[in-house]
Amino acid sequence: FILLTPGVAAIVVVNLLIGCVFGGVDVSVVAATTDWGFRSASGIILAAFSGASGVAGLLYGARHWRSPLPGRFATGVIALFLATLGLHLTNSVLVLTGIGVLIGLTVAPTFINGNTLIGRLVLRERLTEGLSWMGTGIGIGVAVGSSIAGGVIDTGGYPAGFAVVTGFAGRAALIAVASWTSVRRAERAVSAADDPNGDRDTVLN
Repeated sequence: FILLTPGVAAIVVVNLLIGCVFGGVDVSVVAATTDWGFRSASGIILAAFSGASGVAGLLYGARHWRSPLPGRFATGVIALFLATLGLHLTNSVLVLTGIGVLIGLTVAPTFINGNTLIGRLVLRERLTEGLSWMGTGIGIGVAVGSSIAGGVIDTGGYPAGFAVVTGFAGRAALIAVASWTSVRRAERAVSAADDPNGDRDTVLN
């Protein structure tokens, strides 16, 4: 079972929680803009979120990184959590758009690092399965996050939705930090046993 491969389960769970962040952000942004009387602006805010992620992915992928990959993965998840804290300061469409950009900037690099880590940890013949778990985690997370955030928004308003988003991001950061040592150890073990002529760094996001 591929989730029993050292390091893989932690990365997949973090990915699932990031999906929960996405789902929670979607419904919370709509709730906030509706409350402010600018519901039509929700599309612009979410587009800024996605656009910032795309730009960050291009810039991140264009650079050759020398720092250890597990550390970069954990740093990206922590940055995502810190960015979501800004949601609690939002009181206008403009501020929320700015926070959305900050959150978006952390997303694509974190996905790149997570998928690349999976590529380094699993057997080559099971790479597709490993990446499928990552995609499945995102899908499940979006559904769970939007459902939970929607439920709390009905009773506590959009600030409660933002709190749910931060809670998911915080849990993702905790797991990423807690598993950092074991993921790094697993990556080193695989690298040491791997074919020296192989190239596991070519895994795409």
